[in-house]
Amino acid sequence: KLNGADGSDFMGSGEPAPTPTVENVVWTSIVNATATGNSLQKTSGCNGCDDAGAISLQKITSGGYVEFTVSETGTLRYVGLSNGSFSTGATEIDFAIAIGWGWAEVRENGAFRANTTAVAGDLFRILAEAGMVKYYKNGALVYLSAVAPAYPLVLDTSLFNVGAAVNNAVIAGTLDSGGGSGSDTTAPVISNVASSSVSSNGATITWTTNEPSDSQVEYGTTTAYGNSTPLDPSLVTSHTQTLSALASNTVYHYRVRSSDAAGNLAVSGDFTFATTGSGTGTTVENVIWTDIVNATATGNSLTKTYGCDGCDDAGAVSQQQITGDGYVEFTVTETDLLRYVGLSNGSSGTGYSEIDYAFAVGFGWVEVRENGIYRANAGIAAGDVLRIAVESGVVNYYINGSLLYRSAVAPLLPLVVDSSLFSLNATVSNALIAY
Repeated sequence: KLNGADGSDFMGSGEPAPTPTVENVVWTSIVNATATGNSLQKTSGCNGCDDAGAISLQKITSGGYVEFTVSETGTLRYVGLSNGSFSTGATEIDFAIAIGWGWAEVRENGAFRANTTAVAGDLFRILAEAGMVKYYKNGALVYLSAVAPAYPLVLDTSLFNVGAAVNNAVIAGTLDSGGGSGSDTTAPVISNVASSSVSSNGATITWTTNEPSDSQVEYGTTTAYGNSTPLDPSLVTSHTQTLSALASNTVYHYRVRSSDAAGNLAVSGDFTFATTGSGTGTTVENVIWTDIVNATATGNSLTKTYGCDGCDDAGAVSQQQITGDGYVEFTVTETDLLRYVGLSNGSSGTGYSEIDYAFAVGFGWVEVRENGIYRANAGIAAGDVLRIAVESGVVNYYINGSLLYRSAVAPLLPLVVDSSLFSLNATVSNALIAY
């Protein structure tokens, strides 16, 4: 019989349990990650957001467990059991172990239950048996859940940091293995995601897939989205969805979703566009970077790729200029690397103190700095949207649409977007300028 790590038999009775099926996990519905055998690693998406993951093709139909090995503890990921999974969100996992920064926490639909330390090489198991769920580390019971499981259960994951991995995942018990080796388990590949026909209250989203799939767009003013278009069940490879009833002069985040005929779901990474309007710039464009020093521009994003790690010897400015009301806006992708981003009346170098109106982002904080002088600060997280706006001759600083600081220094026009990148790999993502 199959024994639990506390010595109980698999079926929770004194009778010999049937021989369980033990299989390497076969990954499906993969989003922003790469599967290598029964291991999974986040390879794209937002660094620090729960926008990557996958589930097991196999399902536990009555009793069983999932088990995996910790490869490192410097990144955050959730691994567990779910009665179905609709996205990569961590709070959707019914019975999870969250691992990161030397700790493992038991989390049930996001709610904290218990914790223990975690090091590379630790073996974790989540066992569903006899109407109970138990969590183990290296064979020792960590927590007995008060919540009964609902079957079937799949192994479910949510990967926050790029590089976060689930290693050597196995699933055991009474299994439905997904229809055999001939079934389709590969999600569509999404490419060419773009926005167009952006107006003050609408936009068109397009993308392509490598196989016929349905179409849906999630969108909102943050990476939590909160809105979605009706699912179009037509199986196509060229996809178009129209967004309407949007607010003017607003940056929207969006991602696209497509499932093939077998139900394999693909979800894109995060993208942004800004609706037009009046009052804070009538033209909204992606920043075009110029005068690039020790950095690499990818579209409207900029990353430090050369120079001294920790010195303000990298950066660029925008080709566009603000000559009246307008703003610069960008998205925080990581918080552990230092960079200054703001507006300047000209720029003669990469020094941070040359930026007239700046956000300094790094180490979990954002500071308002004007020519290097501290003005205000706030906590920051990946996905936050920062804006510095010239409004009726006053410079205002916003986080996710909320005013952080109003400058007492009148702007000298014209202004360009200016940046000073200290840490290698420090990034200014999705930079927009309105003028």
